[in-house]
Amino acid sequence: MNAMLLLPILLSLLQTAAPASSGWLRSPQGTVVKLYRRSLSWSKADEFCKDVDGRLVVDRTADMHLFLIKNVLREKKSRVWVGLRRTAPHSRTWIWSDGTRQNEDDLNTNLWLRDEPNDAAGEEECALFMYSPWEKALGLNDYLCRGGCRSYQFICEKWIR
Repeated sequence: MNAMLLLPILLSLLQTAAPASSGWLRSPQGTVVKLYRRSLSWSKADEFCKDVDGRLVVDRTADMHLFLIKNVLREKKSRVWVGLRRTAPHSRTWIWSDGTRQNEDDLNTNLWLRDEPNDAAGEEECALFMYSPWEKALGLNDYLCRGGCRSYQFICEKWIR
């Protein structure tokens, strides 16, 4: 077979295999995800994920949520940014990093810690995964992120080409 015909096939295989070999895990959504242990603000983490041709992880289904808990979030003390934020301060509309908008009443409450999201003090605009010692559970929590004041680990997600 002509080597020129094989080149596109080989390049495609390398692109598909590369994410898994560099710490990326295949998710139930057909994407790959990776936990970055460096701490960044939500907006810097969002930029970082875009720079690696991805986005902050979209965690809106039970399958993805359980996958992240079992395979990515092994340390209960961690706080980890995900790709969800309010569209404006005090807003009840959220936007996922894939561009999907969702009203707060339509968010899957099973993914959130009890009584979340609550916009405590009117300043909690971004979502993170965290462990609640009171509930002894991992879940989503709305959290202060305005002005880059908080830095945490984060999970990037991208499609396999």
